[in-house]
This record gives sequence, structure tokens and C-alpha cells, in this order.
Amino acid sequence: MSEILDSLSDSLRQRISIFRDGIGEGKYILYWMKHAVRAHENPALDVSLKISEKLSLPLLVYHEISEEEPYASERRFAFEIEGAGDVQRELQQRSIDYLFWIQRRNANRLLDHLADEAAIVIAEDMPVPSERAAKQCLYDNSSVPIWLVDTSCIVPMQVAGKAYIRAFTYRQATAKERSKNLKASYEEICYRPASVPDGKLAVEKMSLDHLNLSSLFSALAIDHELKPVSDTTGGSIAGYQRWRTFVDKKLTHYDRDRNNPLLEPSSRMSAYLRLGQVSPFAIAREAASIKGGGAYKFLDELLVWRELAYTFCRFTPHLDTLEAIPAWALQTLRDHESDQRLQIYSYEELFFAQTNDHLWNAAQLSLLKRGELHNNVRMTWGKAFLQWTKNAQDALAMMISLNHRLALDGNDPSSYGGLLWCLGQFDRTFLPEKPIFGAVRERPLAMHARRLNIEKYLHLIES
Repeated sequence: MSEILDSLSDSLRQRISIFRDGIGEGKYILYWMKHAVRAHENPALDVSLKISEKLSLPLLVYHEISEEEPYASERRFAFEIEGAGDVQRELQQRSIDYLFWIQRRNANRLLDHLADEAAIVIAEDMPVPSERAAKQCLYDNSSVPIWLVDTSCIVPMQVAGKAYIRAFTYRQATAKERSKNLKASYEEICYRPASVPDGKLAVEKMSLDHLNLSSLFSALAIDHELKPVSDTTGGSIAGYQRWRTFVDKKLTHYDRDRNNPLLEPSSRMSAYLRLGQVSPFAIAREAASIKGGGAYKFLDELLVWRELAYTFCRFTPHLDTLEAIPAWALQTLRDHESDQRLQIYSYEELFFAQTNDHLWNAAQLSLLKRGELHNNVRMTWGKAFLQWTKNAQDALAMMISLNHRLALDGNDPSSYGGLLWCLGQFDRTFLPEKPIFGAVRERPLAMHARRLNIEKYLHLIES
């Protein structure tokens, strides 16, 4: 194993976390693709290719979506399958074996079978509870060596080395590494691996061209209430088209316009970044080559705030509990737990945007209809839960459920970072203490509503 690690470049080696040590006696290298759904600038793919070359074994890229995934819905599956179609074609151009599979509920897990035949499994390091559980399940069900690779961050999470609690400390601590990595070009491994022989896999490979999604979804046990978002197509092609529109029309003024959702200033790239359908490295390099305050602010959000959240999640257990927030925030919220709430809403009332606040309802409708929410509005949306639930843990649980279920960028480290921020994470104390919030920063709905034309915002959501 040390010989294989030594053969890797420093830039790849520092991205690897060894979940289970060793190299097995298997028939191929298995890359379990899930959150780096691209065949370019993909460190997990490059590590897999290098091991394939070193061991003279075939490489199989296995990409699975499962009925048992949290928040599985037509909305999520459509976006993921569209992305799968792009990466299938991209891998075919590189003569790399690709197997896409829909794992049915209560069926034997194909991943476990494939892992049993593999010399090693390479997977992406995605530090959220559901993905940790998936990796642990594979670990428990097999004896195969497992390596996790950071495919998401310019400054690898392991290089950052710990959970930072403020953006400015993370920005300073990682500045040198970030600057160095931004200037470096991405060096891909161009090796063409052998294929797994036909008939040696337990299932036949599926072509994703001309797949009828409506017919497919009708046969699946997933959330049928959430339909695909018509103006957000998944995949690398659509992702880079959206990025090009942002660079050409919005990036220059991003620092000035970013907090006004009526101007639609956002890149709207977060869903593509969540699944790795676009390369964060390529996006960061291009933004860094552009002068001005807009590009500077975008890079700060992409490389500082986003990667702060990834690194925090990487080194923080129990992200879906109050154990994840700072001690001062936990204490002040507990001190005010008995404060009278404005109103207690049910999950259904919140889900269907049936509160008595027009701004919050509009924000929720954006999630329901568009599968996304402008970041500045999302902060106000999230702060409201403390006032409408019995306690902070209920508020966090409700935020997580609604955000992850509805948002195409939900259930990734950036989501957890933003939701935990609503309860004091990455923030400071605000005194004097206020009812319900204590020393946690407030973000009153009424104050936000005074600077946003809600009627125009609703029209934008419906258009």
C-alpha cells in the first residue's frame, strides 16, 4: 500500500483518508462514484486510475442511486440521473467502465457484491451523516480496503486539519495553501484502464440515453410529491452552461447585487457542486483569473465559507444535534427554552408555506417550486424556526428535514453549515439577550420584509 501511496502526487495523496487499510486479492478496482459525478478534474477517479495502473487491474466506476436514500424523490432522482447520463458519455470517451444502478428497497445490495470482488474501493469523502452511515455500512458488510478521497475542496479537509468555528480564522489559517492550489493547474491521470470482461458482473450495464423518467419513477418507492425542477437540468453540460451565464452576466456585480434576490444575482451552482457534476477547481481557477470585487466576493463564499463548512463537518460528529453548535450558543438557547414561542406550527403547515408570515411563505414556496432558495433569504427563513418550534433541537430537526428534502443542494456540508449558523455556529454572541434567541443573532422577518418587495419576489418564484 505504501508503494501505491508513494506513486501518487502530493496533491492527490493529501486528499486520501484510509477508512480500511490494505490491498485485497480482488479482480478489479472499484470506484464508488456518488459526489464527484464527472470524468474530469476528479481526484477520486485519478486515484482509482493510478491504482489500476499500478496493480494492472481493470477499473469499474459504479454509480448508484437508491430508494433507501434519505430524501429520495422524483426531484432528486431526475437531477442525479441527468448527471449520470453526462458522466456515462464522458467516461465512454475515455474508455472507462461505468455501471449505473438503481438500488431497490429491501433488495440485495449490488454494492456489497461488487465490493466482495474488488481489490479496493475508492469513494468520495463526503462528511454528512447519511454518507458516513453509507460508508460504515459498506465497511460492516465487507472486508474490502476502502479509501476516501476529498473531491470537493481546494484546500483539502485533511490539510485544514480541524473544525474552525469562525470564518476569519479559517481564512487566515488556510490562506497560503489556498493561494498555492489556486495557481496550480489540475494534472489528470490519462491512463486507459482495462475493462471488466463482459459477463463477469452480476448485472448488465444500463444505457441512460433516451431513458423515460416518468415511466421509471412510477415504478419506484420514492417521494412522488416533489417533481423535477423544469429549469434546472442536472449534469456537467447544464452546470457549465449555468456557470458561463453567471460569469458573462452577473459575476462582475456580484459583490454589489448578491443580497437582492430580485436581481437573481446568484450563480445557482450549489446543486451541481453538491454532486460534483462540475469541478470546483475549474470554477475557482476561472473566478480567480477575473479582476474586481464581484469575483473576489464569489471566491470568498466558494473557498472560505463553503470549505469552512466542509472542514467543520469533516471533524464534527452528530451534525444533526445541538452537540454541533458552540457551547455558548447551546447554553443560551437552553436558558431561553421556556420562553413563550410566537406560535407552534406543524410540519405540514411549514412544508406547504401556511404560516402567517408572507416573506417566510414566499421563501418556502421557492424551495417547493424551484428546489432552491437565495442564500440571504435562506438565513432569514432558517432563523424563524426557533420562534415556531418548542425548542432548538426541534427547530434544527425541522430545518434539516425541509431543507434537505426540498433543496437540490440539500444534505451537503454547506447546508449543515448554513442551518447550524442559524443557531449560532460560525458566529459570535449578540447582547443584550433577546427572548427565545438569547445571545444568538436574531434576523427578524419583518425587518427583512421591509427591504424586499414580496409581491415581486413571489412573481419571480412563479415565473
